[in-house]
Amino acid sequence: DTTVVLFALAATVLSALVFGSAPAWRGARIQLMDALRMAVPQSDRGGRRLRGALVVGQLALATVLLVGAGLLTSSFLRMSSVDPGFDSQGVLLVEVSAPLERYPEQSPRTHALYRNLVEALEGTPGVVAAGATMASPLSGFRPSNSVARTDQADEQSDFLGVAWRGVTPGFFRALGVPFLAGRVFDESGLEAVVQALESGERASVPIVITRSLAERLWPGQDPIGRGMIWNQPGGMPMEVAGVVGDLRDLSFPFDPQPTVFLPHRIVAWPTMTLVIRAQGNAAQVARAAREAIWGVDGALPVPEMRPMEGALDATLAGPRLNLILMGLFSISALLLAAIGLYGLTAFSVARRTREIGVRLALGAPRHGVLGLVLAHGLKLTAVGTVLGLAGALALTRFLEAILFEVRALDPPTYLGVVVLLGGVTVAAALVPARRALKVNPASSLQAE
Repeated sequence: DTTVVLFALAATVLSALVFGSAPAWRGARIQLMDALRMAVPQSDRGGRRLRGALVVGQLALATVLLVGAGLLTSSFLRMSSVDPGFDSQGVLLVEVSAPLERYPEQSPRTHALYRNLVEALEGTPGVVAAGATMASPLSGFRPSNSVARTDQADEQSDFLGVAWRGVTPGFFRALGVPFLAGRVFDESGLEAVVQALESGERASVPIVITRSLAERLWPGQDPIGRGMIWNQPGGMPMEVAGVVGDLRDLSFPFDPQPTVFLPHRIVAWPTMTLVIRAQGNAAQVARAAREAIWGVDGALPVPEMRPMEGALDATLAGPRLNLILMGLFSISALLLAAIGLYGLTAFSVARRTREIGVRLALGAPRHGVLGLVLAHGLKLTAVGTVLGLAGALALTRFLEAILFEVRALDPPTYLGVVVLLGGVTVAAALVPARRALKVNPASSLQAE
C-alpha cells in the first residue's frame, strides 16, 4: 500500500533528522583549542545520561515485547497440542443445503435424503466411513438446550445447559470419535419412537452423550440405559445409548461443553454437513463423492469439499498471526536494543581509552578492566529490564483474552526474558570490552 510505504519512509527520515540533529548541534559547538589538543571534554554528564536513557528505553520496550511474544508462544504451543477428541486426518467436509420446498424440516423425506446420501457415500471407492451433522465442525455454530435426569426433573432449576446437535449414526465413525461405553443409536428402532411421539405417547429417544455430561449427571455410575428429560419438566424423554469422549469440534481449542447427540430422524434438518473419512487420493475421492451425492439428487448444490485438517489449521490462524507479529516486533526491538547497547559501550570505551591505558599501566588486571566495561552495560540492562517487566505486568493483562491455558503472569516466561536480555547484553558489550583490553599502556601514558 503506497500510503503505508510513504508513511514508513517519512517516519524513518523524521526520526533520523530529529535524533541526528542533537549530536550534530553539539558537534558544531566544539571548542577549537580542545579539539586541536585532542583533549577530552571535562564533563559530558548530560550527554552520558541521555545516551544511557535511550538505551534503557530500548531495553524496556524490548522487554515488554519479548514477554508478550513469550506468552503468545506458550499459549500457541499449548493450543497446538490440545487433543480435539477426534481424528481429522483424511476427513473431508461438505455442507449440503437441501431446498426447503422439497425437503421441509422434520419431515421423513428430509431424513431419507441424508440417509440415502450417507449410504451412497459409504459405497464410494476410497470412502471408509460417512455421516452427517447439523453443526458443521469447527464452524462455531453451537445450538444449546437443557437436560435433566428423569428422577431429578421436577423444576426448571434442575436442568443443566448443554450443547446438542442432530447426527446420523455414521457421524462418530467418520469423524473418528471413540466410544467409551455403549453404542450408537439404532436407526431401525427410531421409526417406532417417532410414531409414538407424533401420536402423543411418551417414548424414550436413544441418544449419545459426551463423558463430561455423563460425569455431571451420574458421577461414578454407569450412564448406559439411564433416562433424561429434554428442555423442561415433562419434556421429551431420552435414554442414554452410548457415551463418547469430549469433543472440541465446534470451537477448538477451548474447553468442550457437555453435549447431547440426537438422531437426525428426530431433528431432521435440511442443511447438514457430510463428514467423509477417505483414504488414498483426496481429490479423486472428492470427485467420486460429489458424483455419489448427485446420484441421489442431481439438483442438490454441492460446494467444494474441504479437508478437516485445513479447517482445524484455520482455527489456529488468528493465534498464529498474533504470535508471528509479536515475535517480529520483539526480535526487531531486541536487535535495536543490542545495537544501541553495543554502540554506547563502544563509544564509552573510545572515550575512556587513555583512562583504560593508565589503569593497565598501573597494574590493573585485564579481567578487572573487562568487568568494568561489562558492568556498565549490565547496569543499563538491569534498569531497562526492571522498567520493562513493570510495563509488561501492566500491559500483558490485555493479552489474557487471547491466551490459552497461560496466565499473563507466567514466571517461566518472565525468567526466560531476563536470561535472554542478560545474554544479549554480554554479547553486545563483549566486543568493545575486548577491544579495551588491546589498549597499549605506553601509548596512553605518552599521550597523557
